[in-house]
Amino acid sequence: MVRAMFDRIAPRYDLLNRVMTFGLDMPWRRATVASLRLPSGSIVADVACGTGDFCRLLTEAGFWPIGLDFSWGMLALARTDSALVQADALALPFGTDSVHGATSGFALRNVLDLEAMFDELARVIRSGGRIALLEVAEPDMALLRA
Repeated sequence: MVRAMFDRIAPRYDLLNRVMTFGLDMPWRRATVASLRLPSGSIVADVACGTGDFCRLLTEAGFWPIGLDFSWGMLALARTDSALVQADALALPFGTDSVHGATSGFALRNVLDLEAMFDELARVIRSGGRIALLEVAEPDMALLRA
């Protein structure tokens, strides 16, 4: 059901993110990439990559991103030159200790088993690697919450 929903909204996904975050999603993504603090050339898995926003920013920051999403619709519309793989966040197609870092943006609320996703991230990230997860929460300010 979640995969079908993302396939349907893929053409409007970026616009929805921009509108729902009042255009703050890209500055938040840049800050998330910066928080990785990994060496240039590090391999970073972008889990639930959507249309590739993180992949583009990771490339600009000097990383080698691999975008993963279980939605063919998202991958088909991805605007990135990064490697893209159709995969589930609960069964990452990487060997143990095979990537330096991972990112994910606005995906946690759609994962059925967060513990399993965290276990998978811990399995594939090399020792000393970094994970940066971006998610939104309900705003404190009543006007924004409305």
